[in-house]
Amino acid sequence: MKVNSSGKYPDAFPVHPEGKFSGVCVKCTEPKTKRNELGEYEAFRIIFKTDRLTDSGRPITIASRPLVPSLRTGSHLRSFLEEWFGRSLTDEEEEELETDDLIGRSASLSIVHVQAGGKTYANIDSIAPDTSGIILKPSEHDGRAQDRSDDTPKSSWREVQVHVGPTSGKLLGELPREEVQALLQYWLPSARRMDRTPTDDELLGALPHAARELGIG
Repeated sequence: MKVNSSGKYPDAFPVHPEGKFSGVCVKCTEPKTKRNELGEYEAFRIIFKTDRLTDSGRPITIASRPLVPSLRTGSHLRSFLEEWFGRSLTDEEEEELETDDLIGRSASLSIVHVQAGGKTYANIDSIAPDTSGIILKPSEHDGRAQDRSDDTPKSSWREVQVHVGPTSGKLLGELPREEVQALLQYWLPSARRMDRTPTDDELLGALPHAARELGIG
């Protein structure tokens, strides 16, 4: 394979557009050791996917700033959570809050762009309870890294059964490229906004894998 500097870079990590979006928490990272002028500290990030999709139909994710796992008064994490919840923390939450319980919680995200080192980055400028009515859910393809199996075959999307439209009853891997593209273009955007079943989530998660393998951009 010959490569050069003019090739198109895949949209594996696209910069999230600016604006206000509905989102859902899909992951809380494990704390990592960081260092500043005061010394070392532990911090983690909260990951959201939003109702904005790439051209290939994949959801775009965005991470919070690094958050120290402390709920003391005035901490960034406490302020972030109280803005997100739209209320003060309860006594029970203040005593102990399990970050895994945040997964699946919806949010309204205001996203801005910042420039650093000649690159553009997307930051969460503010967060609030989501009142849009848009329903977003985590899927197994968004899950925590430790829940993912490294030996899951990349072609497993081919075995997902289509349950919508004229191709209902067929396996996704049996469909011609144009029918997969039609699902990406017409069904997937509406599915992101509806109250889905596990079958919907399975197809929703498989379609981006199909798009990448079939070269649908």
